Order: sequence, then C-alpha cells, then structure tokens
Amino acid sequence: MTSTALTTTAPAPIAKSHGGLIAGKLNVRFGKVELTASELRVLTISRAYQMFGLIGMLLGRRAKGTLALTIDLGRVRTVARGKYGLNKKILDLTVEDGQTHRVMVEDFDRFGAALRDQLAARGTAAWNVA
Repeated sequence: MTSTALTTTAPAPIAKSHGGLIAGKLNVRFGKVELTASELRVLTISRAYQMFGLIGMLLGRRAKGTLALTIDLGRVRTVARGKYGLNKKILDLTVEDGQTHRVMVEDFDRFGAALRDQLAARGTAAWNVA
C-alpha cells in the first residue's frame, strides 16, 4: 500500500558548523549553523543544556536542536564580520528589509568561504568580511 502523505525533506547542507544565534546583548542561543544552496539555517539547543556549563555544551552538540532562524540567501544584502566580546567569528547578515542577524560560527574561515561562494553564485550580497 502506498502512502499519500506529503513528505518534505530539507535540502542537504553544503557547510555545517557549531555556533549559535546572538539575539541580544545577553541573549545567546548555542547550536548549529547549516548552509544549503538556498538558505542559511540556525538550529538552537535547549537552554537546559547551558545550565550544566561545559558538560552541557558538549552534550548539546550531539542534540538535534530546533529551528530558530532561516534566512533565504536571495534576501541577504550585506555580510560583514562582527565581534561579540572576544569572539571575532560572528557573521553580521543584513537582509533586504534592513534587519541584521548575528550568527556565531565556530569554523569561520571554511563556513565563510562556502557562504561567499553561494552568494557569489546568486550575485545578491556585498561581502565585507576582512
């Protein structure tokens, strides 16, 4: 018997990195960052993992996470390298409506190169990463 249910699968990621989403001065959500051919996704882990410090962070890296942010690469206008405290591995993404999203990326050079290639293929964003 065949199923008539609609199934959707997420596109395979081109690049993955541990990182997170900076939503405010004191609001940092750790998780994973994935880049596909059409979008950038940030998956965050539960704050319960963060209560256990370093051990919680290591356990949280194995968790799947929940989707916290999806940015269509066609909407990205500028990309710049940012800073959060001592961390200089921050992507500041500005989308077409003027919103800026700050995303932490652990493997900044490899992930940034993959993002730069995808944006160059679309020809939509100015890359301001030094």
